[in-house]
Amino acid sequence: MNAPDDLEFLQRIDTLLGMRRTSAARQMIAEALAANPDHPELWLQAAWADYIDGEEAAALRGAESVLQQAPDNASARLLRFEILFRRGEAASAERVILDLLRDDPNNPWYFSRYAFLLLQNLDFGKARAIAMAGLELEPEHESCMIVLTICDFIEVGAGVTQATLQSLLAKNPDSIAVLSLVVVALEQAGRNRQAFRLACELVLAQPDDPDAVEMVQALELKTHWSLAPLWPVLRYGWIASAVIWVVATMIFFQLSKVSPELSLGGAAIFGIYVAYSWIWPPLLARRLRQ
Repeated sequence: MNAPDDLEFLQRIDTLLGMRRTSAARQMIAEALAANPDHPELWLQAAWADYIDGEEAAALRGAESVLQQAPDNASARLLRFEILFRRGEAASAERVILDLLRDDPNNPWYFSRYAFLLLQNLDFGKARAIAMAGLELEPEHESCMIVLTICDFIEVGAGVTQATLQSLLAKNPDSIAVLSLVVVALEQAGRNRQAFRLACELVLAQPDDPDAVEMVQALELKTHWSLAPLWPVLRYGWIASAVIWVVATMIFFQLSKVSPELSLGGAAIFGIYVAYSWIWPPLLARRLRQ
């Protein structure tokens, strides 16, 4: 068996991790750790394998263990960033990536990861600027190009960016997860039409993913023209419903003083609106799923 200090041996594990072949990578790591149980690089690679397999807690423990011995280890710090990013802890993730950029300002990958974090926060202007800075270091850097394409897709619309986005996502599947976060962030910000368009691109990139299909269906429902009168409720939920009820009650009370007939007519219209809000959305949702 090769020694873990053999650079070629460690690079083979990195290659397997890059291909997401974690089972094969874990087998090599386990065999090497049996002979070298205190080797920090092997433990770090094991932590990356945990991260790729979605075991974030174990990955974070592994990264922190390495950082206790080597606080400046760039790979462990990047792993910490990725975990914080995936968990949505934007402020903590930003501190980590900015520290990495200060230590290595010529690394385009760090620029791309920071730009993706800004995308998740819907700061498209700054994300574009950071991605451009990364492209100045490496003009064909795919992750930076994906950031620019997403910004164009959101700010400009479809067209040439649509084909470019699909091409870049096919080359860089890891970016699909980030794109999902951007879709969720757009939806939470009430920008449902932009979220719907991006979600459609997700389905094109991974047509067999049931979560992506479900996301498109939910957003298609929210953006359907027949639900336009319900926009405040769809955007702000029960808060909007409460406000509408209070305002309607005040209006009917004032109208009753002027004209009881107008008050009754308004109440009837409001009753139809309430019935429509209860009955039509579930019917539409069932229809769209057919």
